Parts: sequence; C-alpha cells; structure tokens
Amino acid sequence: MNFPLPPQYQTKEKKTSTYTRKIGSCMTYRSDIVWIDITDKSQDILTLIKTHKNFDYFPVCAGKIDAVIGIVSARDYLQSRLEPSPPNLQKILTKPLFIPESQTIKHTLELLNEHNAHTACVIDEYGGIEGFVTKEGLLDSLFNRSVRIASHTGQQSVIQADGSSIVSAQMSLDEIQALGLLNDIERPPTEEYYTLAGYLLAHLDAIPRSGDSIDTGSYICTVLSMHGQRIDQVAIKKKEA
Repeated sequence: MNFPLPPQYQTKEKKTSTYTRKIGSCMTYRSDIVWIDITDKSQDILTLIKTHKNFDYFPVCAGKIDAVIGIVSARDYLQSRLEPSPPNLQKILTKPLFIPESQTIKHTLELLNEHNAHTACVIDEYGGIEGFVTKEGLLDSLFNRSVRIASHTGQQSVIQADGSSIVSAQMSLDEIQALGLLNDIERPPTEEYYTLAGYLLAHLDAIPRSGDSIDTGSYICTVLSMHGQRIDQVAIKKKEA
C-alpha cells in the first residue's frame, strides 16, 4: 500500500532519500513527550493544553508514559468543554497506534493513512515508549521543513556574530546539510545514525558535557547544552582556511 502524498509533495518524493529514513530520526523523544494522565482534572488538562499551544495531540496515559491508553486532540478537548455536561476525556480518546522504532518514514506514513490516524507512539523491542510522531511532523521532516521538537525555537538555526550556527542536535544530518553545514562529513553506509546527536555520539568516547567539541575536518562542532543525557544544542563553526 502506498501513502498518497499531498499534491505539493508528490513532485519531490523521488528527490529525497529521507523517505526511507527511520522514524527515530524525527520523533519527539520519550523525555520530551507532553502527556495527560487519565485521572487529571479538567482544569489541569486545560492548563497543560494552553501551555503547549504548538502541540495538536497528546498521549493519554494511565499513571505512566508506558501505559498509553489513547490519544486526544487539543481541538476535540476544547470543543468538549463547550458542551453542557463536564468534559469526559475517555469518550473523546482515539485508539493509539504503536509502531517499532525501526520503521521507515515511508512505512509509518502508510500505516497512519491505513488506520486513519494522525499520530503514532514509537516503541522499543520491549514495548516501552521511545517517542511520539505526528503525520504533519513526518511530512515536515521528509521535505526539510521545520521539525517540531522540544527545544524548537522557531528557527532551524541561529547565526551568531562569530559566524557559527546554533542548531538542535535532534535535526537530521540531511537537514543540517541542507543548511549548507557539515557537507564534508562521511555518512555511514549502514545508516547507523541519522541525527546530529547520533553523529556526535558516534565520534565521542562518552556522553558529552557542555563545552565538548569535535573537529570534522572543515568544521568544529561544540556541545552547548544537554537535556539529561541527551544532546540539546550544538554550535557549528566552519574552520578558517
């Protein structure tokens, strides 16, 4: 089954290699997922939705992130509050779709279309939640538009006065190179990693700390910030000739 791409994307499909990229390269990571507990009070849910206005969908869980029981859209929940009776979260949930992290973007889009779903929970080999994806986010990633991630600043990169670019480590290498950066690095033939964070971890001996850097040959990549053990932001600066 082929996923019917929107018309604006159809002419681009054959020009991108990201169509067969794994979804792990563009998902919202477990630690960054904003979720609702099924026992949360109505006002608490409303506050959470208002706080995260750029999110359209939220996993609903039974006490913990690994116990996803459904997905609620912000729109459906806000509309339910207009009804005479108190909102019933259970009644407006949609069935969650679970997919392994090894799935490609292409196959994930096909599954989303097949199940008439807008979101999917990404699971590891043990069934634990690894991440969360939306159909819109996958299409954005597929065609190098802005990817929604937890550290999203509204820009793909910020140019500093010294000529360096500050980027999210969760951006894919394709997206980084589309910005004209790191075009000198060798890509692994087996696609062992897809993101800038994956590249850095593959070339460092341990989990990095802020200030750690690597020399790619033409660029210096410096870790600016960490989110727990996950690389958050990186400065990329071209070396002077």
